[in-house]
Amino acid sequence: MNAKSMMFAAAVLVLGGCAGSPATVFQSGTAMAPPLDASVLVLPADIVVSQVSVGGDDQPRADWTEAATESLNDALDEFFFNRGVMPVRYASDAIADEDLDIIRPANINLDAIQLAQQGDAMPGMREYALTPELTRSLEEYGADYAVFVMLRARQASAGRTAARAIGGILTNTISIEAIPDAYRVALFDLRDGQVVWANMDPAAYRGLGNPGEADTGRWLRSFETLFRGFPL
Repeated sequence: MNAKSMMFAAAVLVLGGCAGSPATVFQSGTAMAPPLDASVLVLPADIVVSQVSVGGDDQPRADWTEAATESLNDALDEFFFNRGVMPVRYASDAIADEDLDIIRPANINLDAIQLAQQGDAMPGMREYALTPELTRSLEEYGADYAVFVMLRARQASAGRTAARAIGGILTNTISIEAIPDAYRVALFDLRDGQVVWANMDPAAYRGLGNPGEADTGRWLRSFETLFRGFPL
């Protein structure tokens, strides 16, 4: 994992919950009305797909991560086009240095939202937003919104799966390994920096199977849960 991905991952909580749980969805009560012809800047997704060895160690797979990122971007384009929203691609495959400072506060906002949903947040913070200084570097794209997608996925190797299956047979139980994962998306209004909507539902990812092998159709099916209540 490169330094940029490590910075992104540092702010990410390991998320729990079940599919369809409304507690994972946030919608701002103070968001500005969307324009008639909205456009969304699709920022580079932060994806890491790892393989779990027989011993339980995570081994990031660059090929799976690259394939997942490409398929996700294609699915996002189709998703927005189908909703009559214009997707705007970021200028490069990775966040530029001048935009890197956006990532940490974006995730801090999402972490604060999640804590509030769980009832663990300190009272007072009810509007979540990026500062104008942070969003100014994105003005050149002329987009109304920006969307952030993050995925952390772990796939058991064949050896790991076999070892777990044998262990279940020997103990006369069905052994299911709980695999920590995280899948979340947020829509930021670039006009005022506010978090308009967010969903932090890792269960949306599970229908993908291995994200590194998922086609556009499978990503779009995961969006049915991940983009629940999307305001555009």
